[in-house]
Amino acid sequence: MTQKGVPCDQNSVDPSIAIEFAENPLEIARTEEYIELRQIKSTEAEEMVKNYKFAKDFSQRQMELCLENMTSSGLYVDGILACSALLSPVGLINALYTDTRFRRRGFGVLVMKDMARKVSAMGLTPMAENEVWNMASKYTQFKAGFQQSGFTNWVGLNNSDSGGDAYIKQS
Repeated sequence: MTQKGVPCDQNSVDPSIAIEFAENPLEIARTEEYIELRQIKSTEAEEMVKNYKFAKDFSQRQMELCLENMTSSGLYVDGILACSALLSPVGLINALYTDTRFRRRGFGVLVMKDMARKVSAMGLTPMAENEVWNMASKYTQFKAGFQQSGFTNWVGLNNSDSGGDAYIKQS
């Protein structure tokens, strides 16, 4: 059995602030392209898994279930999923990814704000994490109104006998 730690900053935004985020903040985008911000369909999970750094064999099915039963936010440019995030089963806004063709345009901030508003509407505190060395993710969350609220060290255990990985949260 092998063990590897993944130190992460925990970030959150006050729900009373997040609930006031614009429902459709696309006027910020300033582009000639057709942009749509909407819930992601479970049939699009495969596209999200391709870009998910922590993907495992079960990740596509897990994302499908999250997309069917929880909330998500997808920003589409001319029909292409340019940026996406979803609410994970542990209550974190997770799997934020912006396609490399659409980076540095503020789309990650728009998706994080949309997710924060949706999560607040569910009566939850919007929370996300970033690996401590991932400054782009950290700054995206801060630009979306999140503030550091804690620290987590996720410890991944790989047991080849059981055929899978397990992650334990050490706060």
